[in-house]
Amino acid sequence: GRAGRVRPGCLFRLYSRIEWESFDDCLLPEMQRTPVEELCLQVRALGIDGPIEDILNRAIDAPAEAAIDNALTLLCTLGALDEHQQLTNLGWKLATMPLHPSLGKMVLLGTLFGCPSHMLTICATLSFKSPFVLPMGKEKEADQAKKQLADGLESDHLLFAYVVSEYQSRPSFDWCSRNFLSKATLDMILKTRQDLFRYLHHLDVVPEEHQLQHRVQLTDERKAELLAVVAGSLGLATKVPGTPKFQCLEGSRRVTKCSVHPSSCVEYLSSPKRRRGGGQELSVVCWFSRLKTADVYMHDVSLLQDVLPLLLLAPQVRRRGASTVFEVTPACVQSTDADDPAQLLLQVQDGVQVADAFWRLRQAVQALLDRLLAQKSTASVAGEAEAALSAVRKLLVSSYKHCVARDHATTCVTVAENGAASSDEDADEPAGTSVQQPGQLSGGFSGHQANAGTTGRYERQAGGKGARQAVQPGSSWPREGKGGKRRRLAGDGNTRGWGWGG
Repeated sequence: GRAGRVRPGCLFRLYSRIEWESFDDCLLPEMQRTPVEELCLQVRALGIDGPIEDILNRAIDAPAEAAIDNALTLLCTLGALDEHQQLTNLGWKLATMPLHPSLGKMVLLGTLFGCPSHMLTICATLSFKSPFVLPMGKEKEADQAKKQLADGLESDHLLFAYVVSEYQSRPSFDWCSRNFLSKATLDMILKTRQDLFRYLHHLDVVPEEHQLQHRVQLTDERKAELLAVVAGSLGLATKVPGTPKFQCLEGSRRVTKCSVHPSSCVEYLSSPKRRRGGGQELSVVCWFSRLKTADVYMHDVSLLQDVLPLLLLAPQVRRRGASTVFEVTPACVQSTDADDPAQLLLQVQDGVQVADAFWRLRQAVQALLDRLLAQKSTASVAGEAEAALSAVRKLLVSSYKHCVARDHATTCVTVAENGAASSDEDADEPAGTSVQQPGQLSGGFSGHQANAGTTGRYERQAGGKGARQAVQPGSSWPREGKGGKRRRLAGDGNTRGWGWGG
């Protein structure tokens, strides 16, 4: 097997007839086996006229329609495309970045909100892989070590930032081994982080004199800023009290119920035996990848204890007339039929005047971000804009601290379709349930169905029981292989990489 790798020679390999006949004549074109979100951005950035789906369908080996539709849905949900498939100011920035659009938005918002170091760490980890390892025979010890590191974080994304920061202060093999971390993976994350930072310099997103900070402490203020950016950039899922699984807020019409993967530090949200607080609160999470094994699992999950960032930073938020209820909707949903995708309801509890103030604040924040992203350089922010962003950060931090401390008088209310609140005892199957948050906001879940389609990372990751099969937006879940043999996932334009069965 060394011929051609370490010295010249010939390699002969024997295959059974069944294996030989199962091989494809050639590899599928990259356009049919990789995500097309970035390709859609490039089509618009090049100024090619016409609908994006028609342009891609003219290719010799066109992507699957499901891949195109779900890519456009994701870009619209992120705010990179408008309802006419034209690039927004955010979309123009994302088109120049060598990152998944969700990660690119996280980097841009993280830079504007003053937390680029930790945000780059999170994005580098999500674009590569988790640094945690799971040695065979030591699953319980590895799980316990991870829980100790994640104590009080309630977020896989914050855990990644914390672990890398701790590793920078003690880059020893013994510390990594004791906490079941891969030193090689952590080194690669740091290298990717540095490469991304240099690219931001090249794009003039951060000033040249700015240096990447190391060993930055993960304070409550930093946690609030990071979670706010993550909440405004990643996919959302909700679970109402009494239901076993989450439903995702996406643009497809299919209903997909999913659970938090057991490896997540918030896996208790999907574990009925280990539910905290009695499980009587609405759970709202954001996630980066969703993979199919024994169940549909969400990976890289953060629990959103505070919903204020959704009202201010989520791309698609609408207000129900002049009421106190706001809708966080997937993609560019315009109709209000009963068949609409699932919606997350946010209600202001202190009356219409406070709701008016929050709505004006959201409009001002969105206008400010759009104006900053429209600039050729976002490295320097003018005095008034910097003061405005600082005030928004202080508001988010204050809301997060109150929410984590649970020092608010009322913790749980129910929101009906008309936005009226009632007690839990009087509600049988509420149309929407909400958790009142500091800042007088409450979150609720409404709608008649959740939706399919995924965003995120596509990889094969060994370890634990079995392995993951990576699925890209819009694809059908691949069947498991037999006998533990490696096989290529079906190429419908929505999958790539290898899956392991058995």
